[in-house]
Amino acid sequence: MVGLLVLRGAATPKSIGSKSAAEKYRRRIEGQLASGTYKSPSKMTWQEFREQYERDVLSKRAPGTKREAINAFTHFERLIKPKLLTSIKTSTIDRFSSLRITEDSKRNKGHSISPATVNKELRQLKAALRKARRWGYIATAPDFDFLREPEKLIEFIDTDQFTRLYEACESMKRPRDFRFTPAQWWRGVLCVGFLTGWRIGEILSLAWEDVDFEARTAITRWSNNKGRRDGIVDLHPVVVDHLRCLVGFHQLVFPWPHHKRTLWSDFEQLKRVAGVNFSGAFHRLRYGFATLNQGMYELKVLQSMMRHKSSQTTQRYMNIETQVKRTAQNLFVPDVLKSASS
Repeated sequence: MVGLLVLRGAATPKSIGSKSAAEKYRRRIEGQLASGTYKSPSKMTWQEFREQYERDVLSKRAPGTKREAINAFTHFERLIKPKLLTSIKTSTIDRFSSLRITEDSKRNKGHSISPATVNKELRQLKAALRKARRWGYIATAPDFDFLREPEKLIEFIDTDQFTRLYEACESMKRPRDFRFTPAQWWRGVLCVGFLTGWRIGEILSLAWEDVDFEARTAITRWSNNKGRRDGIVDLHPVVVDHLRCLVGFHQLVFPWPHHKRTLWSDFEQLKRVAGVNFSGAFHRLRYGFATLNQGMYELKVLQSMMRHKSSQTTQRYMNIETQVKRTAQNLFVPDVLKSASS
């Protein structure tokens, strides 16, 4: 459908498509004109769009998501130097990913940026440009071709590593000045993470008012979890016993009055004392929860327990090699082979 849009006194022909799409477009433009936020699509700059996107969209996102988006935009601007929003095409996105993948990793010295890192940034750019299309600033959003990521075995904390970490908790010096010992605090965190699959942010935000010892349940609040929804979790008796040791006058179950960065440095110290070696920190407890319980529950149940929106996300937390090893023990073996083996 072709119509005339009268913008700032000038009649501009605009091809929209179906009549319903044209009406929707017209209402959106009229709303922008009424609020004073309208910007001619051909003149909207990337910087102007970014400022509006950060103000109207990212301000409502979780801090981690906001940080990832801003980081992606910064790299995009550094490598592409975009001017007009309409100048960003599919070829622009391809150029960005081809340049970004060749850069050195700051975290892993001597290695290039991983495809997973580039894909994370591409997802943020894709979300932003789709919003630009919905706002009427661009006619169509660019296509995104994500990089293929190597299918590595999932690293997780297994039972042996957990035992070593648990025993090494006696060496910890923080948090201090509470009625419980640092060892009790760390053992509680390890226990909750390993037996509930909670993220470390959920664990540290757990309040005593959300713990019910009689019902053996705990509530993770929407304001403290990535899924942005309340969730009630049944607690194993072992978890309850560890929580009872921490009861005190503080509002939080796991208070950490020190700088947040020290939590991760202390975990690295715990790993060294325990003599375990794996990448990452607390999130490996969550991977361990998914991997070691994958044979105990159906996928949908495990997905619900981990509060994932998609079962595919839950599957990415599972080390399939562990399941294969379990399955190998149950393979059918002919009697002749059993005799030969014996």
